[in-house]
This record gives sequence, structure tokens and C-alpha cells, in this order.
Amino acid sequence: MKTSDRILLHAGSCKPVLLKVCAVLLAALLAVNLTLPILKVLAEDNDAVKFAVATDIHVECDKETLDVNYPENELYFFASGTGNLYDQAAAMTVDFLHQAVADGAEFILIPGDLTRHGNASEHQFVSALLADFEAETGIQVYVVPGNHDYYDSVPAEFKAYYAALGYDTALAADEATASYTADLNDRYRLIAVDSNDPGEDGDGFTPALLAWIETQTAQARADGKEILYMMHHPLLEHLYLGRKLMKDFVVQDGETIAEQFCAWGVNYIFTGHEHGNDIAAYTAENGAVLYDILTTSLSSYPLEYRMITLSQAGADIKMQQIETCRLDALIDGYTEQQKALLESDYEGFAYDYFKFAIEKKILRVINSVDVKALLKVQSGPLVDTAENLLAAVNDALVMPLYDNGEGVSIEGLAKSKGVTIPGSDYGSLIELASAMVAAHYYGDENLRSDQTPECEIIVKGLNTGLQYVLTKTGRTGLNTLLRLLGTQMDTEQLSPLFRAVSLGREDSYLVAERVLYPLLDKFAVDFSVADRDVFLPAVSGEDAPAQTSPLLAFLRRIIELLRQVYDRVLSLWNLQ
Repeated sequence: MKTSDRILLHAGSCKPVLLKVCAVLLAALLAVNLTLPILKVLAEDNDAVKFAVATDIHVECDKETLDVNYPENELYFFASGTGNLYDQAAAMTVDFLHQAVADGAEFILIPGDLTRHGNASEHQFVSALLADFEAETGIQVYVVPGNHDYYDSVPAEFKAYYAALGYDTALAADEATASYTADLNDRYRLIAVDSNDPGEDGDGFTPALLAWIETQTAQARADGKEILYMMHHPLLEHLYLGRKLMKDFVVQDGETIAEQFCAWGVNYIFTGHEHGNDIAAYTAENGAVLYDILTTSLSSYPLEYRMITLSQAGADIKMQQIETCRLDALIDGYTEQQKALLESDYEGFAYDYFKFAIEKKILRVINSVDVKALLKVQSGPLVDTAENLLAAVNDALVMPLYDNGEGVSIEGLAKSKGVTIPGSDYGSLIELASAMVAAHYYGDENLRSDQTPECEIIVKGLNTGLQYVLTKTGRTGLNTLLRLLGTQMDTEQLSPLFRAVSLGREDSYLVAERVLYPLLDKFAVDFSVADRDVFLPAVSGEDAPAQTSPLLAFLRRIIELLRQVYDRVLSLWNLQ
């Protein structure tokens, strides 16, 4: 008998066995395919990671007693220019770290401004505090520098100070900056970007840095990793006209860079610097969505950080607050009244302190205007008028908003023109302005002009205030105001509006409402995605690199192997 005949005879005699084998393999193949959707969900849940983000903690460690900046105020005499409780920042940071562990954080991100002044003593204090926490809990903290961290340091020094906080385990590091990459777990890789221009407040994005980010992103994809970005400066605008009004607070070429990030398949970037809770979304040409998740300063109202649960489906974000002040950690200078308020209502104290600080900052900016430099005149009637104008603006901002029977008020001036100022608890225009800033810091602001009184009060109040200023300075004052604002227009071109405003005619209010309401809505209402407790789905574009979890990739390899075995069995069967 020929060898080939023996093979065929053997195959024929094995027909029942092969039939059973094929049936078993086919059943196994069908079972795996049918359960794949369930396994996919399980894989996503199992691959979910939970972490905390706090930023702009601004620790100050050299002060032993409170400053007295505003002796006229018994509660907030030590107010800072930014509204941060700098002397309490270290205690807040410790509380945040331990709360984050209790919340289930697997690691912690801090996107910059760890210090207030960026000097050696502050860096040594903060790095030791964070390293001690790591040693105690086993929870890794990852940091990048902010602009404050470079006020008295350079990138090489920062990397040395914070070696244990991401740099000593970095997979790759950029020599020119303090940027690095690190594996957060088996699935996610962090690309921590040093977005600073050392010595400046604005961003330091360069073609070389962007090329480094692209290289590291491609490497992460090649390694089968999903990617998170972290950097100090926001990439996207979080406030209307942010790039024009606050050019140092946002990456200047942000939209162009966001388009590239989307093309690289990145959905989430965690940022700070602007001291507000806000999430901005950018939709790329390929349909991918990039979320710039800005977190407020930990040491300022509303004393919050973010907890994020990240899975293949998206990011589930929750806000958490530091609710208790550690009185035993306070430096000298606090009164018993202040301690009682800090203990009973920490958030309330921080809110009122913040508003007071912002009010003082606005007035300080107005009073520090160098009219001689702006007007390019050292003396004379124009300088006198400008100084009188700024004094009148200051008076209008702090003037009582409502009649109290003691002198001039915005309400009284408006009433004399037949205009009603809506009732509220605000005491002045500047207090209302500071409350609107606080609303932006808190996030999900919704002070709509057609639903809340704030915008109406601002528009009517500012119009009334302008009339008050012009009654003090007249047509010369308006000309001077235009000069201070840098425009070449004069009152001859604005005479109809000037007459309407200066005479207090009702149509001046109508004009102001039509012009200012739409503008205020852009500042006072958050029209982007929700800022606080929100789920942000991962949306990849058509051309974005695919994101596949290791477990799903393993399952697919098993299925392919089963198919190969099945095809081999069928080929043997066909030999009959």
C-alpha cells in the first residue's frame, strides 16, 4: 500500500473524531465571539484607573506671622493679591493628599505652581512633603513646574528637587525642559510637559518641545499605551477673549497644537495656572475631541481638587473640597474671631477673603495707572483731568449700590434718571464684580442676563457710574478716557452717545443693554461642557490611532489562533 493511500485511509478512519474536534472548536469559537462584548465591558471596567488632580498649591513656608496689608479690615487684613491663602497652603496640601488616598486615588497629578516664590527653601520643603507622603502611602505623585516654580529656579534645579516625584522613574526626559514621560500603570502613560518660558508667566512652547511631545506620543502608541497629557498652561481658552485679555494665561498657539494632539489620538490634558474650575473642548477636523481640564488653585476659593475615574469609555470627574481648616497649623497673627470662622465655615471664609482680595486688586490696578506715561505728558491740565477721572472711577466702583440714607448711591443716581436697579445683597459694583470672578473660579457659572439680576445690575450700574464720572470731568474727561484707552477717537465722533450718557437719557441705557448684555453673557455664562461633576466621553477621530486595551488585544489573538486551528482541521478534512 502506498504511503499516500495509508494517509487517506487514516483520515477516513478518523472521520468521527475529526467531526467531534471540529464541533468542539466551532463551539468554542462561537462562545468566545458571543461573549466578546461582555468581556469588552469587563475589560474596560477592570482597566479603569482612579486618580486625583490638584494644582497651583502655592506653598509658602518661610513666613512666621501674618502680613498686615489692609489694617482697616479686621478679618482680611492679610489678603494676598490673588485671593490665595498662601500661609495655609502646606496644611491644605497634606489634607488633600490624604483625602485623595481615602477617595481611592491610585496616583496623584500636580500640574505646576507647587510654590509661591520658587526659591530653594520652598522647593525643598514641598518636595520633602510630597516624598514623605509617597514613602508613607506608596502612592506615586507626579509633578511638572509652573511659572511660579521658575521665579528663582531653572529646569535642571527643579528636576533635582523633585527627582522622586516622576523624574527618577521617567521613561524619557527632555534635556532642555523639565518634561518627561512615565507609565502610570500597565495601560496608561503620562506625558508631563514643561510648558513654561522660565522667568516669564507666559507659555514656552517651541517647535523643539512640540517635536519631543510628538516623538514620545508615537512611542507610547507603539508600546500599546493610552496617553494622558499634563502641563501648567491651559491649551484652550477658558474665558472669552482669553488670549487677548490674558495672553500669559493660555498657550498662544493652542488651537493649532490641539489639532495636532487630536491627530495623535489624545483626549485629555490636565492643566492649571488660571485658578479656575473649567473644562474646554476642542473638536478637530477628524472628529476627535480634546478636553482641556483646568483645575482651580487648591489654596484659593473654592479649596477644591478633582477625582477622575478614567476608562476606555471616558473620564468620570468629581469635585472634592478641603472642608476643614487645621487650626494647629496656622502661623502667628490670627485672631480668635478669624479662627472661629475658619473652624465653622472654611469655604465661607475663603469666599469672602477671595472677594475682598479681588476687590483690592482691581482698585490697586486703577490707582496704579501711570497717566503721565500713557498720555506722554508730565504735567498740565490733561494729567490733572486724567487723575481726577481715575479717582471718580474708583469712587463709582466703591459707592454704595443701594440707598442707605447716607450720601450718594448708584441706585439713587439711577432713580433720578428714571432707571431701577434690581435688588440684591451686593453692596457695591466692585463687590458684584468680585462675586462674578468667584463664580468663574467655582465653575459652571450661569449668570445669564435674562435669568439672573447680576448682568442687569452691572450694565445699569456701569452706565450710571459712567454718568457720575462724566459729571465730575465733563467732555474733557471723556476725551481723556479715550486717550487712556489708547483710541484716537474723540468726543466729536462720539457726541450723540456722549450727550445721551452725560444727560442721563433713557436711551443711553437701552444702547448699553443691547451692546453689553451679549458681551457679559460670554463672560458670565459657561457655554462649554460642564466644569465640575461630569462624564467626558473619549471621542477619537476617523484618522486617530486606535486605542486597544491589552486584555482585548489578548482576546483577539486567542480568537485568531482558534480560527487558524479551525482552518487547519478543515484542510485535513478536505484531504479525504
